[in-house]
Amino acid sequence: MKKITLLIVLIFISTHFPQKTDEIKPSIKNFYTELNNIVAHYDMKLGMQKKFSNDELFNTAKLLYIATEDDPVAFRKELKSEYDAWAAETIKNNYKPIGLKPGVKLGILHKLIDERYGKNFTKILEIPYYLKVKILDIQGTIYIHTDKNTFPQINLICSVEDVIKGEKKFKKEDIITVSFLLHWFPEGYPSFEKGNSYFIPVDYWKMDNEIEAFCLGILHNAEKSAVLSLNENKLIDAKNCYLLDSTKTWEIFKRNFLKKYKLN
Repeated sequence: MKKITLLIVLIFISTHFPQKTDEIKPSIKNFYTELNNIVAHYDMKLGMQKKFSNDELFNTAKLLYIATEDDPVAFRKELKSEYDAWAAETIKNNYKPIGLKPGVKLGILHKLIDERYGKNFTKILEIPYYLKVKILDIQGTIYIHTDKNTFPQINLICSVEDVIKGEKKFKKEDIITVSFLLHWFPEGYPSFEKGNSYFIPVDYWKMDNEIEAFCLGILHNAEKSAVLSLNENKLIDAKNCYLLDSTKTWEIFKRNFLKKYKLN
């Protein structure tokens, strides 16, 4: 079984995804082209000046899903590349912004689609991996930030029981270490117990030639965990994070999740 370390930390795109000159993948190019086509109808004072049909927004959501599933690292590198280009043009223009920041464009699109299909719909699509894992061990340590501040960190040694999204990256019986920082969850961090199974969203933090690290996928309400526990094969989503009702058997939840969020 391969061992993969999943380090859960905050995503800092500007520092952890350096720009490269690699050719853009068609799936990523298609999404960003459509994103720019949509925000071209947005006025910074008046807001969105076009009403999009359900089909138009669903097709755009599908492009988002395909791009992030195809290569989530390249997707974020392209976002960083677009931001760098925007920043350079803004500097040339005496620091007067040239159009919308790429991140703002994504936010506009998120709002359009989420208003039509439900809260966090686009964020759920963007998270590249969803796994069912069994906790083998729980270890505590200290995370040292680049500014020398320290934070309590929990490491979860897990066995992958099922791969809901991310078959290219993970497989059943992989042993993974999942870490998270306690202060991410001011309302109370996720409760884990050895021997129990959980449904977890996993996202990238850093990728370069020497290290590959990941983070816990967090929805827009970052203080709330999207980790779901399983008890006797029943999965409880009390906060309805995934808009699939509160309690389901694992098989029904997985089927409904794929039906709603697998758009390729």
